[in-house]
Amino acid sequence: MQANNEKTNLELYYEWINKNSNKNKVGIKIKKIVSTLVKELKSNKDYYFNHKEANKTISFIEKSCFHTTGEYNKQNFKLELWQKAFLEALYGFYDKKTNLRRFKEALLIVGRGNGKTALASAIALKSLILDNEANAELYSIATKRDQAKRVYEEMRRMIFINPNLNKILKVKRDKIEFIHNNSFFQPLSSETKTLDGLSPYFVVLDEVAMMEKRDIYDVMRTATAKRKDYLMLLITTNGSIRENIFDERYSYAEKVLENTIKDNKFLPWIYELDERNEWKNFNNLYKANPNLGISKYIDNFKAEWQEALITPTQQPNFLIKHCNLKSNLDSALFSRLDLETKNNKIINTDEYLIKNRICTIGIDLSKTNDLSAVVFLIPNLDTNEFILLSQFFMPEARIIEKTTEDKIPYKLYQEQGILTLCKGEEINISEIVNYIINIMKKYNLICYGIGYDTFNSYLLKQHLDNAGFYLINNLIRFGVRTISPIIKALKLEFDDNKFVFNQNPLLKLHFNNVDVLIDEEKENMMPIKRSKNKRIDGFISLLFAYKIFRDNKDRIYIELYKIYSQK
Repeated sequence: MQANNEKTNLELYYEWINKNSNKNKVGIKIKKIVSTLVKELKSNKDYYFNHKEANKTISFIEKSCFHTTGEYNKQNFKLELWQKAFLEALYGFYDKKTNLRRFKEALLIVGRGNGKTALASAIALKSLILDNEANAELYSIATKRDQAKRVYEEMRRMIFINPNLNKILKVKRDKIEFIHNNSFFQPLSSETKTLDGLSPYFVVLDEVAMMEKRDIYDVMRTATAKRKDYLMLLITTNGSIRENIFDERYSYAEKVLENTIKDNKFLPWIYELDERNEWKNFNNLYKANPNLGISKYIDNFKAEWQEALITPTQQPNFLIKHCNLKSNLDSALFSRLDLETKNNKIINTDEYLIKNRICTIGIDLSKTNDLSAVVFLIPNLDTNEFILLSQFFMPEARIIEKTTEDKIPYKLYQEQGILTLCKGEEINISEIVNYIINIMKKYNLICYGIGYDTFNSYLLKQHLDNAGFYLINNLIRFGVRTISPIIKALKLEFDDNKFVFNQNPLLKLHFNNVDVLIDEEKENMMPIKRSKNKRIDGFISLLFAYKIFRDNKDRIYIELYKIYSQK
């Protein structure tokens, strides 16, 4: 039971939630867990609330921990009400029989920029210094070592700011030691050669949604069995990797909240939007961002939100990272099996199948220092197919960097003749235009249109106009109304084996990287990269070429019949 008549932060937060429920600032899951815990403050046969222990944690963080970045740098860590309520839940409830802390695992899901890493770092310092656990092993865990070190680096900065902490803690390159009870904090990752033999007392798993495999969670969870009073703290925003440990723990959290699973030692603390379409009302974004207006600046965030409203390709990332919603882009447009088994026909490009034909062309011109693509689409009436000639362009100075980033053998593709390296640091638009001219001359092609995105198109249009293509320039607005019907039609052609890729592995790879953002209400779809380094330039180029073909389909077929009648 509560030790005194003073209101807890949980109760104060519960009151705040009730006052703000009509303002759409609080999500269902937070309401549910806070409501449940407030009831248990007053009556619970198995657990009691230790006000002193809860307050000790809050007091330590606010007096001994510091903000380390931005305008609050070197100022005392000021906990917001939601953070205090979370800490009270985590450190205030104790088992009546064992007098051990109730919660052994907590899942904190909150939007990007809400201070979760700083909070986890402060909790880790508290656990290292105040918990009196002899020979305690504390770890931050992530997929990559750089990610795992984020909590460590935040702790290190806090220690250097506070001379009292600096006296009692020994900071090493990859470890923080508390000599008084022979304890330490250390960052580890799934890249660590072995995690065997650990005896973790406290574990923070940073950005759980980025973990593709659950192995590291399972190893640490099993290892905590060596400690009576361990704590696993999972902190994250949502992510685009599905069927991973995040999905499993999130599903588990939902069942605990719904009471379909009884687990009194698991604390789900989830900030998210309740419905997908809520994100279009800015006020609803507080549901996933409790620190909005504090560590997350409203003006900057509102500008990002407004841009996402009108830019479909930015919406998936916004929904995932700022709303904690699963994005609908997670299903690939083309299955791996279809990519392996369909559209694999090979032709000799020097044969009559290509010469003296009609074509449309698509160009995806990237940033000046990135990969760009050109695709010729050549309809073939004999086979009712589309022959594709694809070429990619990259600055020569960037090939090593891009090979490492993308994990793609670009040098091999240059040797195979499907990648052109432009001298220097930037894409040379003249080389792209010259390639188009040379292919058209080589095969005596008649071009019915060149399609490319209106965005950043001035220089490309100028080069094409100067080369004599001013009558067939087609600036294409990359919006839902324009692109969605083209994707659907192109997908049908692909499924019917209508494209001749002619063994261009880079083009097929770009098809493999295409995910789709789907508007379920209007059944629209937009293509988007599966992840940052998954290129789709070749697919976008074909999309533009295919749009030009569909826009001129009747004229093209009339012209094709004339050509075929002369054979």
